[in-house]
Amino acid sequence: MKNNIIRIHNNFKDCLHNIEDAIATIFDDDIGITPESLNAVIEAIREGINNGAKFIVPIEKPNYKRGKTTSGGIKNRQILDISELPDDFAFDIKILQLDEDAFAFAAFTSEDELVMAEEMFTITVDIESYLEKAWIAPNIYGIVINPWRSRFFLPNEFIETIFEQNIPELKYNEITIVTDDITKLDTTCIVNAANNTLLGGGGVDGAIHSGAGPELLLECQALGGCETGEAKITKGYNLKADYVIHTVGPVYSGAENDAKMLRHCYWNSLELARENDIYSIAFPAISTGAYGYPVKEATKIALNATFDWMDVNLFYGMEVTFVCFNDETAKVYNDTLKAIHKKREKTKYPSKVKYDGSVIKRAMQFAIDCHGDDMRKGVERPYITQPMETMLILSRMNADSNLMAAGILHDTIGHNDIKLIDIYEQFGTDIAALVNMHTENNKISWLKRKMYSVDMLYRTTKRDMLLKLASELANLREIYSDYKQVGDEVWNRFDVPRESLAWYYSKLIVALSDMQEEIETRYVFWEMLDLFKELFVIYYVDEAKGILYEYALNGTTRIFLKSEPRWLDFYDDIPDDAKPISFKTANNFEDNWNKPLWDKVDKDLEDGQYKLFSSDIRSFSIEIKDKQLSFFDYGYRLNNRNNKVKTNIKMTLDKAETARFLLELRNIYGINMKLGTIFKKEYGTEDGYTAFVDFCDDNYIEGDIISI
Repeated sequence: MKNNIIRIHNNFKDCLHNIEDAIATIFDDDIGITPESLNAVIEAIREGINNGAKFIVPIEKPNYKRGKTTSGGIKNRQILDISELPDDFAFDIKILQLDEDAFAFAAFTSEDELVMAEEMFTITVDIESYLEKAWIAPNIYGIVINPWRSRFFLPNEFIETIFEQNIPELKYNEITIVTDDITKLDTTCIVNAANNTLLGGGGVDGAIHSGAGPELLLECQALGGCETGEAKITKGYNLKADYVIHTVGPVYSGAENDAKMLRHCYWNSLELARENDIYSIAFPAISTGAYGYPVKEATKIALNATFDWMDVNLFYGMEVTFVCFNDETAKVYNDTLKAIHKKREKTKYPSKVKYDGSVIKRAMQFAIDCHGDDMRKGVERPYITQPMETMLILSRMNADSNLMAAGILHDTIGHNDIKLIDIYEQFGTDIAALVNMHTENNKISWLKRKMYSVDMLYRTTKRDMLLKLASELANLREIYSDYKQVGDEVWNRFDVPRESLAWYYSKLIVALSDMQEEIETRYVFWEMLDLFKELFVIYYVDEAKGILYEYALNGTTRIFLKSEPRWLDFYDDIPDDAKPISFKTANNFEDNWNKPLWDKVDKDLEDGQYKLFSSDIRSFSIEIKDKQLSFFDYGYRLNNRNNKVKTNIKMTLDKAETARFLLELRNIYGINMKLGTIFKKEYGTEDGYTAFVDFCDDNYIEGDIISI
């Protein structure tokens, strides 16, 4: 039909065909559904995401007023890209019913897969954003791809896996110095030492414009110039580089502001590259030509600014190349680089930060000026209260003054034009790095940035984890306070449903679980865990059967048995006759039903000796005395020369750790099995000592090891 307009970019078609081919493999009788074939589908979808491919998405028939269907609207069997639609265009995604209680979205990989029914209204949507829509939408279980032919159901669990696998790898930043022609360099981006007009000039500026061709000038004319120290980005056109970042260096006068402006050139160029997902960039020696900046001074500023930016963006993976015009300049760069490396080795950041109350005061004033009269979303509460609460929580965990300052500043970037460079220049690299690590990229989807935020907690420092724990506890306190006042209305202020928030906080709690093992942080972590349960967990009880049910809104269910007091995963539906109860009431049931377990642990703490294993060369035993447990390992080991050496070892747990150790064992085996039998099952083999140490490590139980 004439109105059947297909708008699918040719570059995306290969990605979509790869998805079709991977799905077709599953329907091949010789292959079928295997882990490999399913993984191939996931990989094909990931490839589509990474290349910006789009699904064709069926939507419900738009409800236009008469006369509006030909102006910005969608006609029957017409496919338009979502980006081409007016901002006020509203539509509902068509929903497929899988069974009585299960629903899904649909997606097509090509127009050939569409069944041209009497009515088919469709748009094209980025695969990544569509997957997230399905994952977030309440009561939607996934996406059916090509439902009329080779139907493939992509469940939400697979969508989550795809997003997890698309988390970028952490890479360290690198600096390289070369003598070369910057216009010939094969990097993603080169930096142009431009003038304020951005319309070209001499030296590097003229060479870049000449190499890029006239289209670069046309784009620059539309940028409206550039202030000294600032940076703007264009395409690279005929250059090898995909992009050109234009920055305007200072004309050297010897004034103090010269160094600041030159530092801004490098910092702002690197920031602009990061904002555009650029990972390799090449700099000329900015301002050292016609602008007269002494090469040695300019080089020191360039390298120090770059190192500081890299310290603040530690794992970004930026490859920075400094391109020198001649060998003499290259020698200055290399000599300066060696001197900076040497100085940095001597002044590595100390493990203990000296307390400085003034930095906290300055941070408070900065945050007050930044947030001004801003209010928290959906409530009449000053925005500044959340960062101040974050700081107080950090203080409770004995955080250093820089970390407390970062807690106050953690939500300033992006507010009222505050940039990372403002934090860096006023508070230094340490505080800027903490704030930057905590600042989420709002340009990417909610699911993607939350996954990245949680993933970083497994790879970062304890200080970053403390900041995350404090700020999120402050958020949960605020949500809980409002929830007690307005009930479910509180969830309307969020961009995602309550279930998605439950998923995020459950992931966060797992990532921060180590915090419960240290005295300074465990009570803060436990408060966060309790608030999560108050807000996102529903409890039921069947007193007659002695079962407590715990249903978290992220979709997981556990049961607690009175007969064997421990939490177990549960995969069936909660019975209709189970009675809903509050978190506090559930805690009371758990405490009462746990009493036999605690009584059993008290019994286990009585003095006793337990022989575990014995051979010609090794024997193990456990002794409990005065409520302290000791593991004895008598025997021989091979030294470096393969000679047998007699080595006797004792690992002792103090009273508190012994009680925790026995409680963990009882949580596994229950209260009916004899303690000696449990010890034999766990440690009664030739690998008993290793098993004991591993069990302690896995459960964060600490002990003292001595030779006897």
